[in-house]
Formats: sequence, structure tokens, C-alpha cells
Amino acid sequence: MARPFTALRDERGFTLVEVMVALFILLVGVAGSVTLIDGANDRTLATKALEGGTGLAREVVEDARAIPYSSLSAASIQPLLQAQPGLADSNTGDSSWTVERRGIVYTVQVSVCAIDDGADGYGDHADTSRYCPSGAASASADASADDYKRVLTTVSWTVRARTRSTRQTTLIPNPSAANGPKITAYSRNPNADPLTDDAQQAIRFTVTTDATAAGINWTVDGASAGSYAPTAQTSTFDWTIRDDVAGDYVVDGTYVVGATALDGQGAVGTTRSLTIRLNRRVPAAPTGLVGGWNATRSIVDLDWRENDESDIVGYRVYRRVGAGTPAQVCATASTVTTCSDSSPPADASVDYWVVALDADPSTGAGREGGASDVKTVTRTTDRPNAPAGLTVAVAAEGGNQLSWTAPAPSVPAYAGDAILFYRIYRDGAALSARYGRTGAGSDLAFTDTNVGGTARQYWVTAVDGNYSESAAVGPVSLP
Repeated sequence: MARPFTALRDERGFTLVEVMVALFILLVGVAGSVTLIDGANDRTLATKALEGGTGLAREVVEDARAIPYSSLSAASIQPLLQAQPGLADSNTGDSSWTVERRGIVYTVQVSVCAIDDGADGYGDHADTSRYCPSGAASASADASADDYKRVLTTVSWTVRARTRSTRQTTLIPNPSAANGPKITAYSRNPNADPLTDDAQQAIRFTVTTDATAAGINWTVDGASAGSYAPTAQTSTFDWTIRDDVAGDYVVDGTYVVGATALDGQGAVGTTRSLTIRLNRRVPAAPTGLVGGWNATRSIVDLDWRENDESDIVGYRVYRRVGAGTPAQVCATASTVTTCSDSSPPADASVDYWVVALDADPSTGAGREGGASDVKTVTRTTDRPNAPAGLTVAVAAEGGNQLSWTAPAPSVPAYAGDAILFYRIYRDGAALSARYGRTGAGSDLAFTDTNVGGTARQYWVTAVDGNYSESAAVGPVSLP
């Protein structure tokens, strides 16, 4: 006899609480991945800035060796260095010396002082402003106390409100470059400026010295790129700018290629430099476009990664609804990789993309490159809770340090509700007062190192994985 069908005793399945908990765990994992990506982007930008600053410092130090020893003084060294190719002051309106490289503004400080080598006795150090601090007593046994010049270069830069610096120093014997071979002629082929031929594999540099040198060292943007031993007064070296076999390609931009000759004892001669501009391709498509609907401000916020090419002059952001006509939303400078669409369409979803621009070699006008991946933004009412406990104090290293506590989790949870980062507003809470941001959602402090001796007010907001922003907390200010 067949057994009668019996219904399952428990048909309840998963409860709503269990589903919400599972969803929350999943969102925490996704938010963590987004935070890691954002942190990696920040680290890439910081590394790129450090590489540029180090290269610039090396270039300054190297070019200092080309200055006649008698001209190496505190009063003359800066203008003499600024006269070298690629080291001109990018902003003559103030007293600081700045050089812009790949969209980052570097501040250069250089000092020079004399060193008295005690091996032949000490001389008269009556002019204390001329000599490096050494602690050696003044004497008169050494008639020529100026044995070396020490050149110290400090390069600093600020990225996302964080200031970093690097130092390079060199010791130049007296007399310096006069003992080494002199480069009497320095040229390149092809000589086009800018170089626009994308088929060009290498640029050949021709070096002529007043005597056959034991070696030629050459650099790109101050960093060592190669060396060789010439067999005659005139020799050549090649800078490969495209290697299809190895897959290497020097991106477009402006570069300084220097050459220095040295003799068998290692004495160096005058460094010669040539500035090379490469503009062979339209800009590459920007990458890393992220963003979303900011429910608090009813705008769309977007971020993307900076292009590698140093000849980028700006970016343009476009939007489109469905199959409609694209409309330009933002036009930013080369150092700005953010856009806020303050008047987005009322449609439920809108597509956004960004393109980079360089200067057209024929006309000089802005030339668009490839488009980034499309970011589709959907309207939502979701927004995170605001942070709490905002305070400000004087930072140990100088400036104003903000601190706060993380906001309470959203209830109920929603997709992307984990905090991605915090925005800092200075001297106002309007969109135009955005000043900086933290690197990750786990950062609960921010230091403003550029106070400028002015009393400042601050607000802070939390931003979730959808780029929706909380209400602003603040203001706080120092008494």
C-alpha cells in the first residue's frame, strides 16, 4: 500500500532578518574591495608624484654641476639653474620657485655652501654665511679653504592636501667641471618639435667633446638612463621611445635628456640638456571612472584616475540619456580628476564618461582622446548617516588636525552603504568649499597643513560606496 503524501513540517525558509544580515555581510565585503581600490589609486598617485619629485631633484643637482664653480653662490645659483632647459619658474608672480611636471606643481629650494677639507689644514672661515656648518675652528694654515661646494636641493609638492618632499645633495670639487671633458656640441635626430611620428622607434643624440671622453652618462628627466665609452670625440646614443618587441612605449609628454662626459679619473665635464616633446597619439582613454547619485545635494559626483601622459591639458566629462545626444558636463584642468554635475537630468538613470585632452600639434587646440568606460548613474534616496564628534586641534607637525567618529550604520542597510571616504569642507559647507578628502572610510582624521595663518572653519561629511553624501557636521574652528 502506498504511503500517503506528507507535507514538510517546516516551510518557513529564511526570515527577513537573516536575509538582511546576509546582505549586510555581502555589502561589507564589497565596500572593503572598493576601499582597497581607492587606496591603491591614492598610492599610485603618491608614487607618481614621488617619482616626479625625485627626478626633478636629481636634475637640479646634476645641472648644478654644470655651473662654473666661481658662480656657485647662494645669490646666483637659483637664477642660473632656472635658466637651464626644463627648470624655468612656472609661476613668476611669487618669490617661490615652482616647476610643473605631469600636472603636479613642485616647489624647489636650493642652497649652496663651501666645505673646507681638513686634509690640507683649515683656512679662514670668517665669512660664516659662505661655509657649511662644520664646527671646525677658524685658522689660516690653508690659503685655499674653499675645497668643495655642497649643493642641497629640496623638492616639495602637495597632493590631496598632503605635502611631501624629497632631498638630493651633491659635492662639487674645486675646480669642478673644468677638469672633465667639455661637450662642445649636442644635437638630436629627428629634430622635430614636437615629435609627432608614431612610427619613430628611437631618437639619436650626437655628442661632441673637446677631447675623447672615457665615458658618456645620459639621463632622462634627471634619472640615469645609460652610459657608454666613446671611441672618438663625436659619438652617439639612442633613446628608445617605442619597442614593439618588448612592448615598451614612452608615453607622450615633455622630457629633458641630458649628457655628461667624464675622463678616466672620473672628473666630469659640463652637462648639456635637450628638451624633447612627444605628441604622437591622441590621449589614452581615462580609467577608473567611479561615482554616483549624491542624494543629499541632488547632484552626480564623479572621480577618475589621472592619465599617465604628461602632455594632458585637461579633461571633459559627458553625459547622455538613453540614445540621446551627448552633453558636456565638466571641463577640468589636467590636475583635476573630479566632476560634479549640479544639474543632472530628471531621468531615472544617466550615462557618464570622460575623455582626456592634449594640444593638437597642428593647431594647438585641445584634442580629445578615447572615451573611458561608461558609468551609469541611477537616482536614489539612500544616504549615509553623518559622522559625529567633530573636533579640531593644532597638529604636532603644524596645521589644523580634524578628528571625528564614524557614523552609525544605516538601518535598514542598503547596497553600498559602507563609508568609502570622508569629505572635508573649509570656510563653508557649499559645493565650492570642498577642500579635501580622506584616503579611505577607515580614516577618522585629516590634517590641513596649508592654513596660511588664517582662522579656518571646517565641516565633514561621510560618502558611501554610491558616492551619496551625508549631511555636513560642523563648523568647528580653533579659538
